[in-house]
Amino acid sequence: MESRLWGQKMAASLSMDTQIAASETILSSDLGDEVVMMCINKGKYFGLQGPSGRIWKLLETPRTLGEICDVLIEEYDVAPTDCENELIALVAEMHDQELVNITN
Repeated sequence: MESRLWGQKMAASLSMDTQIAASETILSSDLGDEVVMMCINKGKYFGLQGPSGRIWKLLETPRTLGEICDVLIEEYDVAPTDCENELIALVAEMHDQELVNITN
């Protein structure tokens, strides 16, 4: 329950100007249409597919959430508001799991 509340607080603090990047403690590899990751600090494994996997690839260099949304809107059939809401929720969860760092 606490983790879920923290994720909600994190999501509320994110905006399209927030810059994020993949954590340096995550090892990742492409396996077909899936990105498989391991957190070397926790020894936990994660997998992302589809747009989530694409987001991970975009995070190899620091980017704002707005820049990521622009790419996703161009590549996928998604409305801007839906993209922003889903991206913020995903990034908050990724931050909870220590997969990404906020860089600004």
